[in-house]
Parts: sequence; C-alpha cells; structure tokens
Amino acid sequence: MIERSLKDAIQQFRSGIRKTDYDKVKGNKDYLSVAYRLKFCREYFGENMSIQTESTELSNGSHKFKANIYLNEKLVSVGESKQMSNKEKDFEKAQTVSVGRGLSILGFMGDEIASKDEMESFWQDAKPFEEKKITKDKTFENGHKVNYPKDEP
Repeated sequence: MIERSLKDAIQQFRSGIRKTDYDKVKGNKDYLSVAYRLKFCREYFGENMSIQTESTELSNGSHKFKANIYLNEKLVSVGESKQMSNKEKDFEKAQTVSVGRGLSILGFMGDEIASKDEMESFWQDAKPFEEKKITKDKTFENGHKVNYPKDEP
C-alpha cells in the first residue's frame, strides 16, 4: 500500500487549480464542483480513500446526510447536509453536498465551504437575534437530556 501525504495532496490540488476549473453558480460565484474535487482525490489516493454516506429520514420526510471520508482506513473528515425539499433529484443533491462538505473540510475546496447564497438564505430564514428570548439552557439536567427523546442519558 502506497501511503500518500494529505498535506502534499492538498498542496498539489491547490496549486493545480486553474481559473477554467471553476463553475459559475448563483450570483456568478466561482465554485469547484464536487465531481472535480472527488476526481482529484480518487486519482491521488486511489484505493487508500473511501467515502461512506448514510441518510437518516427526518419526521417531515426529508433526510439528513452524513459523509465519512477515510484515508488508509482512518476517519479524516465528516460532511453533513440536510435535504430541505422533496423535489426531483433533491435526495441525490443533498447526498452530494455532504460529500462536498467533507472534502472541503479536509482541505479540497476552492474559496468556499458554504456558498454566499446558502448563507444568505440561512440568515433570511433565521429570526434576528434581538427577537429571540434568552432562557436558561435546560438541555441537560442531572446528566440526562431533557425531553430528547424520553430523557435519554
């Protein structure tokens, strides 16, 4: 088994990015596609890299995704995403987002982790801080989670 350095891989990846490798996304922002980043990692690490994804169905019918990225059988990054709607291909897109986030956290990214549009959308949906009532955190009581679910330890 050939061991290849993660640090060297990231340096080679970053130095090899050309302006033409970027895709344009909403707002004319440059973005390195998940396919582009995954192709580099697969070619560089070969069989020493594996990615395992899992989905959890949420109560509203959408899904939460988790992508575990392994190098030489060691967990090196985790990316998560949430499917917000049930339109055609949303399941697959959300799974791909989790892989992309895992690769970004590992160091294989352009200039972003979350796009500007994603962050703007998030903050538009969130209530302003001033409107939120600050209360004592009762998440844990006597070493148990309160009402989540049924007071699990």
